[in-house]
Amino acid sequence: MSQLECDDVKCSTLDIGRTRTEAGTSTSSSVEQRPQLRVSRVRDYRDKYILRGLQDEARVENPGFMYLIEGKEKAKMVWVEKERGLEPVGYYIYREPRREFSKYAHSVVQFPMLFSQVYVRPEFRRKRVATRLVYDFINHSGSDTIWVESPKNETKALLNKLGYYEPHIRYELWQMMEGLSRWMKIENFVIRAKLVPATAEELRVWCGDTSVVLEDLR
Repeated sequence: MSQLECDDVKCSTLDIGRTRTEAGTSTSSSVEQRPQLRVSRVRDYRDKYILRGLQDEARVENPGFMYLIEGKEKAKMVWVEKERGLEPVGYYIYREPRREFSKYAHSVVQFPMLFSQVYVRPEFRRKRVATRLVYDFINHSGSDTIWVESPKNETKALLNKLGYYEPHIRYELWQMMEGLSRWMKIENFVIRAKLVPATAEELRVWCGDTSVVLEDLR
């Protein structure tokens, strides 16, 4: 994966799954199929206006999608470079880690950084645009473990494609009620499991800030 950190000015492209040979022998047609992308934060009223339009489109397909909750959630949009300029084609919404009262826990709890919502316009699907957005979130989270809010089947399939799986780790009741789901790179389980001594009384594998008893992985 070759990736540049992107802001409102810098251009960012995602090149996943290509070998060096493929990169050196790519044809003009393959370049055309892979749009040049920019990812930018939603900051001012103009960004919020554009995001609202995208969310209106998203809610036609997914009536359960909620509008951005300002002050609690943040968003990024993805743009495609065209001859006439930049065109917004999707977005994702996320929440930063925070301590907040949960009515299900009846106390203040630590919420993880959370991937809340993602949408890409139909004509730009299957062009790795959603993959670019998910990778942007993963890089921003900086953890082996990512948390996703009530993921749809399409989101689960994309996470699986990127090597992330929901491990057999028991959730706390408030986490389930809040719709949180935990996703880990399967390779992290394998690599770290090999480092656990066989003589240990309880074989426990650590992944980021989360652990799981090795027996649960068999």
